[in-house]
Amino acid sequence: MKTRVPGILACASLLTAITALAAPPALAGVAPAVSTDVTAGDIATLIAPDGSRKALPTTEHLQATTTGGVTQWSDTTVVSVRMNGNTVAPLNTSGGCEDDGSISVTSCLTQNWTQQTVNGLRYVAVQSYVSKWIRHDTTVAWSGATMTAAAFGPTTTSVFINKVETKSVGTPTSGASYTQVPSWHSYWVLVQGSQHYQCGTNHINLAHGSRHWVLDHTHVCQGSQD
Repeated sequence: MKTRVPGILACASLLTAITALAAPPALAGVAPAVSTDVTAGDIATLIAPDGSRKALPTTEHLQATTTGGVTQWSDTTVVSVRMNGNTVAPLNTSGGCEDDGSISVTSCLTQNWTQQTVNGLRYVAVQSYVSKWIRHDTTVAWSGATMTAAAFGPTTTSVFINKVETKSVGTPTSGASYTQVPSWHSYWVLVQGSQHYQCGTNHINLAHGSRHWVLDHTHVCQGSQD
């Protein structure tokens, strides 16, 4: 039976960006680097004390560096919120993971991977996920940070991966990077089609005064989930 991860959705915007960046294989010794920012869909959610859920705007920073004919991809999604008393306002985040003085909390989630095409099908090997939480406002308390990696699909070696792994971070240090390496990182997993994917999420609990929220950074994803 297929294992489902709450909050992981199809990510057509990212796949569109990858297609736009795709280029013929580089020659050995040539190392071009390309990058783009795209406005992602609703891939972050703020859960209020009353249980209501609010989709948050995010920005995706997609980079590719090719060396010796091998392209390394790195995709970072960024979501920020500003807290003021008992209210929380989502913010459009055009920059990266830095403190601009106007944001209460920023959550960043990066997926690092390489890809190959076999018989016309796209396979991805995810080396790692990196999470970073930045607390610009010290009156905001946070706790219970976690990272989750998931994969579902056949591999180039005929092994079928159907796994979910969660790493507990607890109370993160603001601005520190936390890395999760999936146990299947050496496998090329099929991510083409409507069912197969490699995805990561992170999660943190926020408090301001007597009010509490949950910030779910829903996913950074290759492939999709039906």
